[in-house]
Amino acid sequence: MSKNTRNPKPLPNYKPGQSITGTVKATDIGGYRLSLPEDPRHGFLPSDHVFQRGEQVEVNIIGSDEDGLLLTTSPTVDLRTRPRLLRAIAPVKLLYDAYNAYEKGQYNEAYKLALSMSSDPGAQCLLGKLFEDGSGVERDLHEAFDWYKLSAEQGVIEAQDKIAKFYEAGTGTVKDLKESARWRVLVNEARQG
Repeated sequence: MSKNTRNPKPLPNYKPGQSITGTVKATDIGGYRLSLPEDPRHGFLPSDHVFQRGEQVEVNIIGSDEDGLLLTTSPTVDLRTRPRLLRAIAPVKLLYDAYNAYEKGQYNEAYKLALSMSSDPGAQCLLGKLFEDGSGVERDLHEAFDWYKLSAEQGVIEAQDKIAKFYEAGTGTVKDLKESARWRVLVNEARQG
């Protein structure tokens, strides 16, 4: 049988939250690349904790596509025993790289980078955009609203503007003109100041 007529082996179909053991292959921006048994795709584990190359790590699946898998450490992995990487300039560079990937239409990469630093208000705003547009992720206006709100509460003007619009239209949340007006005032004050 020739190579052209053979059917490729189907990719494993993981469910979100499914636990699996992966092997750390290399460091990556904001985390690690892992290999998974009988899966040709790489897995990305966002983490600022130290893992060693070749180490077996129990992870949970967050999501997957034809290129890769997004992972998180399983609750059984005790991160308190692991040192953290010191990153001084890394968060600024990661955020720049995430927005740069978004601007280039590399939405999966933008999502992966933004999620790896999801406590940053700029990354939260980008996650809101990705979920609002359905770019690199399934469109989810409730999820977009939640990310924008986290970012807005930390003072990101673009996110505050989005929250005002979401409240005004009832997009991803309950329509609330009073809340919309409150966020609009904050946006106007920030833009004038």
